[in-house]
Amino acid sequence: MATQKRTIYLRAENAMKLLDEKDIPRIKKLSKAPSRHHRKVTIGIDRTEKFSFPYNSGPNPQHPIEIEAEKHGIVYIRLPGKGNIGTLVNGAGLAMNTVDALAEAGGHAANFLDTGGKATTETVKRSFEAILGDRRVKVVFVNIFGGLTLGDMIAEGILLAFRECKVEVPVVVRIRGTNEREGQRIIAESGLPLYVYDDFDEAVAKVIDLANSSEAETGEVEPSEEKIDRAQESFQ
Repeated sequence: MATQKRTIYLRAENAMKLLDEKDIPRIKKLSKAPSRHHRKVTIGIDRTEKFSFPYNSGPNPQHPIEIEAEKHGIVYIRLPGKGNIGTLVNGAGLAMNTVDALAEAGGHAANFLDTGGKATTETVKRSFEAILGDRRVKVVFVNIFGGLTLGDMIAEGILLAFRECKVEVPVVVRIRGTNEREGQRIIAESGLPLYVYDDFDEAVAKVIDLANSSEAETGEVEPSEEKIDRAQESFQ
């Protein structure tokens, strides 16, 4: 046990030295929960802090979509490569897990997107705008596990996106957590071309199938104005 503690300590010390050497500022101690046997310390890096690495040969500018999303409190990162699956997720951990799960199942995410802990209908709409701004995207995967984020509000945001954005690709939706049943009801009654799943693995499989199918390539899934109007009336 003593050896393990020593190893952990040395690794943490080396990590802190590396951060200091590379001029990464604002390391914060976010929480400290002492107990009889140990204490738990969580640290974080202020993501809004501007810093540079000495080994960078030049600037690394953000993509215009990333800049616009950031204005609305959305963390959007465009991923390089052949990604054709847009992801809309709440929470950084779940967003990373979603990207990884898609990769493990043979899919390719086009982006990382975290709506934040308190996503609103407007946040969801703005997220769709960011995702659809990438012409590589052939299908959108909305994966929500609500705590502070309300399932019905996410559903309303999806309908708003269909109303105000030109959604021409399939959309797969998984809403779990707070108000999930209400959110699922809104989507089910909307009449919009949405694929709804409770099971994560099933949703991932459908997303990848759509991304690879001719249906996703043609993108002919745009709903009529009448369907959108009916959908919005269902939750007004």
